[in-house]
Amino acid sequence: MKKTLYLIRHGLTDWNVQQKMQGHTNIPLNDIGRSQAQALQFFFNQNTVEKVFSSDLDRAFQTAQIATGAKDILKMEGLREVRLGDIEGQTEHEILAKYGQEAWLQWISLEPHANYAFPGGETHTESLQRFTHNLRHILTNYEFKNAAVCTHGLMIRRLGHHLCPDRQDLLPIPNCGVFKLHWTDQKLHFQGMIFDPSK
Repeated sequence: MKKTLYLIRHGLTDWNVQQKMQGHTNIPLNDIGRSQAQALQFFFNQNTVEKVFSSDLDRAFQTAQIATGAKDILKMEGLREVRLGDIEGQTEHEILAKYGQEAWLQWISLEPHANYAFPGGETHTESLQRFTHNLRHILTNYEFKNAAVCTHGLMIRRLGHHLCPDRQDLLPIPNCGVFKLHWTDQKLHFQGMIFDPSK
């Protein structure tokens, strides 16, 4: 059976504005983030879903609540952002000063062989295995044709480039962007961004 997942990046937070790495740190939406999530209501009025899943971090769960209006959203820890360890709460400038450019370039790399983590964080492989395991759990254990999954930017980017390894340009991940994922023949297929509330 063919199924569709709409992957949503959460709305804006104060740490997004301050360009701080969030990871598993539980930062809520700010006022702009809540407005972005409200803009998503138009999308879900046009694209109905039978199930809604969310990362258990507040910024994702709040986005899912506002965007879909669903009352029975299933929170899943496995849908969290990449765990960033010691760099959570730091800016790019602070990370470069502490760890150097080589470490930074390894961490942001989207090459198929990339597998770096800062101390206490998840590697590329660990984060992708955790996330895809949870997506497959959703797709094989719940009955629906269309479902929404509210999650996080780096996780969506890593998944997109993992499923589309020939893609050369950096996948844009705006706050409250919606990305389409197909499940056919027991395989995940990444279609890319289909809705940007800022446009």
